Amino acid sequence: THWEFRSGFQIHTGTNLVKEGVLEKFEIADSVFISTGSYDDQELQIMIMTDRSKPISFSSMNRIGGFFGGNRVNVTPTIRFRYKDKITSEFSSNYNHVKLPGGNFTTNLIRARITYAFTPKMYIQSLIQYNSRSDQWSMNGRFTWQQSAATGLYLVYNHIQDYDGIPIASSTKSFVIKYSYLFDAL
Repeated sequence: THWEFRSGFQIHTGTNLVKEGVLEKFEIADSVFISTGSYDDQELQIMIMTDRSKPISFSSMNRIGGFFGGNRVNVTPTIRFRYKDKITSEFSSNYNHVKLPGGNFTTNLIRARITYAFTPKMYIQSLIQYNSRSDQWSMNGRFTWQQSAATGLYLVYNHIQDYDGIPIASSTKSFVIKYSYLFDAL
């Protein structure tokens, strides 16, 4: 069900029927395993959002229900800020509290994203996120100079810092340059 109000406020509700098959047992969290088999679950969802065309907007996707034979509560609130057509940003959290026959766990993914547009086709973006499950920080920075849809110059920098309880820990860095061009062969 979907309700949309004149103010731009929206409420979406629904139920999802989920069927998942696991071919090989895997560890989903520390000492919590998902066994092989077929899982038939149902989850309820409700999403609320304010008008995204406003300078400040809010949304939250919430799911409650079955998850690999157990239960999960998933809440994903997001707040967005926009200044004219130059700056957009969003801050969000993806919280999961899971209860399974083999154990319980909680995870949280926190994200911050910001975009600055020099022109509609030239902009820089950054994404910083923290994953509580892996105790890992990651950062992605990208400069885009588009010629047309999905074509142009892309300069991308990625950095992942894995702490594992050690102050000076492993990190992965990459720098990518990509140029794509669309041409009509006929």
